[in-house]
Amino acid sequence: MKIPINPLDLFRAWGMFPPWLWLLIAFVILWPVIKRLAEDWFDERRFARAGLKDIKRMSGEDFEKYLEHLFRTLGYKVKRTPYQGDYGADLIVTSPDGKRFAVQAKRWRGRTVGNDALYEVLGGQAYYKCEGTIVITTSKYSEPAKRMAAETGTQLWGLNDLIAAIDKVKALQKTSRRKQAV
Repeated sequence: MKIPINPLDLFRAWGMFPPWLWLLIAFVILWPVIKRLAEDWFDERRFARAGLKDIKRMSGEDFEKYLEHLFRTLGYKVKRTPYQGDYGADLIVTSPDGKRFAVQAKRWRGRTVGNDALYEVLGGQAYYKCEGTIVITTSKYSEPAKRMAAETGTQLWGLNDLIAAIDKVKALQKTSRRKQAV
């Protein structure tokens, strides 16, 4: 024979525990969410002020997060893929006109980006069903990589292209601050 459980009895049983214990339980449950929101907020503020020197000192993962911020500010929708096991695409960006791109980020110093980066991003393009591909680096591209990019339609963003995008973002941020001040 089942004894029906009255939900009000369960609610009354909660009163057996001191309020500080409930606060502790709520804090433990909510901590990962609070931590993630705080990290995202601090990253956005840090990336909004970042210049080329800051970018050159970033880790590979921070560079990917920075590019996420950059594309969002330029009006793209952005999905960051897992840091490892990303199938060759670090970001999936959708332009304002709806075209999806697989993006491979290479924050390298003193190394030349070769065909491997293009193989990776082309694999990411197929896996994530994108229409185009972009490889972004703080370094230079090898001649074979440039030829392969021309054949496959991959956009290669070098340091000058990155600086141009950063300048565009800074101009957009300045315009947005002026509008908020008015």
